[in-house]
Amino acid sequence: MNGQFLSPEYCLVFGAGVVLGLFYFGSLWLTVRLAHCLRYKISLACVSFVGRLTFVFVAYYVIMAGRWERFAIALFGFYLTRA
Repeated sequence: MNGQFLSPEYCLVFGAGVVLGLFYFGSLWLTVRLAHCLRYKISLACVSFVGRLTFVFVAYYVIMAGRWERFAIALFGFYLTRA
């Protein structure tokens, strides 16, 4: 291995995965915090879930650019954010 996975491109992809994780789980936290104040909790949960998932899927599609390595590295950053 010649250090190809420490290239600036892959570091940016990893960082994008971390940012996506922060967005996803931060939005989830806000949804849970707002749910007790609203009358239609299920609607909020469903709309929030679809919105978060759509945003993350589109972002992964853009990040991936047809290369599975980039997807795997971004997904690893997302997973570490969760942990």
